[in-house]
Amino acid sequence: MALNKYTKRARIGGLISMLFIGLGTILLGKLSGDEAKDLIKSSLEGMNTLM
Repeated sequence: MALNKYTKRARIGGLISMLFIGLGTILLGKLSGDEAKDLIKSSLEGMNTLM
């Protein structure tokens, strides 16, 4: 399949956007993981109080 300049541009744009989306997903997952750890720690303190 021959690629003309428009299909090359579309593929490059798709790859760049895929990289940005992937990076955002990784960063958001990292932040969510850190928040989850904090929530679990505070929940464990509360559960220890109840028991």
